[in-house]
Amino acid sequence: MPIHDRAFRGGPAIADGAPRHRPRAHRGLAPDQEAVLDLQGLAGNAAVTDALRSGRSGNLVTSIDRVEIGRDAMAPAKGVEDIRKKTSNKNTLALTQRAIEDSPPMFEAETPTKGKDGFTAKARSVGSIPEPQLHEYWPKPGLHQLPGGGLLDITEKWSSDLEKGEDQHRDDAMLAWKQTWKVVQAKINAQAQKEGPPEPTAEAATRALWKRYVTSFEDEFLRPKGSMPTIEAQRAVLAVKPGTYFAHCWETTFVRDSRLYHHTQTGAAPQEGGHPAPKGADVSGVAAGSKFQVEGPSSEAFLDELRLKWAAEPGRTITDSPLAKAMQGKG
Repeated sequence: MPIHDRAFRGGPAIADGAPRHRPRAHRGLAPDQEAVLDLQGLAGNAAVTDALRSGRSGNLVTSIDRVEIGRDAMAPAKGVEDIRKKTSNKNTLALTQRAIEDSPPMFEAETPTKGKDGFTAKARSVGSIPEPQLHEYWPKPGLHQLPGGGLLDITEKWSSDLEKGEDQHRDDAMLAWKQTWKVVQAKINAQAQKEGPPEPTAEAATRALWKRYVTSFEDEFLRPKGSMPTIEAQRAVLAVKPGTYFAHCWETTFVRDSRLYHHTQTGAAPQEGGHPAPKGADVSGVAAGSKFQVEGPSSEAFLDELRLKWAAEPGRTITDSPLAKAMQGKG
């Protein structure tokens, strides 16, 4: 079933200390998130796996709340309103829905084969693996209706910048997946191509196969622990839960928002690039927050930066991330 990390709200601790201001709900969660946690108590983890959604919220720009695959530019006058219907953050202007099934590729050894020189072993090949599910939404240029009867004027430039921001979230998720699960899939299948040198026992052949697999990773953080293959050791690296290396990479895109790189606010009507409005209409525009930087950092640079933090503190969780909040709720 897919694991999704919905936009949890509340709590003073933010990734890398960036300030955020959100309304609080019971246990710091929105009502729909409370319902998910209640569901867990009634139906167990399988139901929660299906129900949790991934998300982030800033002021006007947010990301990830549910899961589809695609890209939609939302037309005025209902575009912004329709985007906000897809997330619990009702100040959002743009949205990237993100999720992935919690079924990472797992190394399994085939039964060792006995030959005249001893036992040999190879890995069981891995076929297709779950892919990130992504859907981006941003507003097209024009006058978009706001609650209370006002109009928000989205210029060509702001429509483009909002699109770029959601593209960044998409790229963050795809890169995290490619540098973890896709690498693991390739390494497993490399060990499935041929058997290793003969060993005196079947156990020794499996042990040697596992060692070849573990040491084949250039990225030391992808190496599972232990002298023999176990699901537990591999999920400790690859599972969609706080404290794993995969989760740390997956949550890189949450840090982008928690640092307010996509933060915007309501401002005065645009002086350039605006659209004709009805006489007497209350028209506002979009203004960049003080840390807004939609031109960067790139997904590669950002993931490298977060990787250095992991090197200094293996097993760290990204504070206030959707996954971290989900696990807190389970307690």
